[in-house]
Amino acid sequence: HCPFHGDCLEGMAGGAAITARWGRPAEQLGGDELRAALRLEAAYLAAGLGNVVYAIAPQRIVIGGGVAGLPGLFPLVRASLAKTLAGYPGLTEHAADDFVVPAALGSLAGPAGALVLADRASRPGPFPS
Repeated sequence: HCPFHGDCLEGMAGGAAITARWGRPAEQLGGDELRAALRLEAAYLAAGLGNVVYAIAPQRIVIGGGVAGLPGLFPLVRASLAKTLAGYPGLTEHAADDFVVPAALGSLAGPAGALVLADRASRPGPFPS
């Protein structure tokens, strides 16, 4: 679980939470266990994303990290989010495949971001925002 906040979204829906809950990583789950784990992950993510939608009404939500790579997760998240947002204006848009999407760089997002920061830090002058 999250070492900093315990029951935050990361603590409830992250890879470590899956391992703690099911006794092994998601990649080692199969059949009914995997389907149940994915449904629970989708519900936690939809609850968190619903709060984001209500607070800032984003045009798109990008999810990265190890859990985002689980096959079949995104359709379940989209369906669960549509239920969570029942009655929210623009709901049909929020259920669309392009509203909640996986990060394009996948597991390379962290290293790519580190390279961008290193490049910016190596340039003279104030750190650009």
